[in-house]
Amino acid sequence: MKANLASRSRVIGVVLVLALLTVCLGTSSASTVPTELEAEVSRFMKNVVSGHVNCYLDLVDQFTNPFFYEQEEMGILIFEMRVDQVIQEIIIPMLPDPVSSEFYQETMECLRQQVDHLVALFEAKNENLDDLEVKAAIRELAVEISQFELFVWYKIGIALLDGNSELEPIDAEAQITEWLSQSAYLDNAFQFHHETVIIFMNADLTWNDVVLQEKDGQWTAELSFFDPADESSGTCILTFTKQGETWKIARARTIYSF
Repeated sequence: MKANLASRSRVIGVVLVLALLTVCLGTSSASTVPTELEAEVSRFMKNVVSGHVNCYLDLVDQFTNPFFYEQEEMGILIFEMRVDQVIQEIIIPMLPDPVSSEFYQETMECLRQQVDHLVALFEAKNENLDDLEVKAAIRELAVEISQFELFVWYKIGIALLDGNSELEPIDAEAQITEWLSQSAYLDNAFQFHHETVIIFMNADLTWNDVVLQEKDGQWTAELSFFDPADESSGTCILTFTKQGETWKIARARTIYSF
């Protein structure tokens, strides 16, 4: 299914977004695009470019909880580099005396508890960094810390949408702790809490072509975009699932082509 914008002017309102969805079927001529699915794609496009907290909340409602966010090779590489850096610069140096470390004193309670468990294991293994269980526990904690760092930025983005310049520490910790409890780092994707969909919001984005496809009962939407802020373009690929009578986004992937 395709629709073309007459120009790359900034997408502002619902009317322009809906205009994108004057569609014809793409690769699956035997299927008819569900009207409700078209509406969800239009809703997603409107919410992403809105810049308003109410649209962020509406975007949250469009996703399954949790959902999967697939990454390109470069995104995985960058995350892995940060994990390695956390291991070398934060975790290993604090193992001999974690309580006195700056990270231990300033981080969230759930991460302090994980540090305590790691230290207990480390001591039980005669402080052997080459022990396989110790290595696995260190990496697990490093992944959690790296995700925590991402979530802090996501939380700041949500606060700014709501007109707040500062975070409330208690509220932020409770929400990020919940996000961490539902998060997972897989081979080429993250499993995220649906409140992290702030990552998709970009008021500068303009949408171009829209393609809906159905294969083996699975519907996907491919939404091409242009970002004038860094002159990048790409495609956002959404995979839908049906929960009851409602279409939800279960998986998302962003492919950039600079």
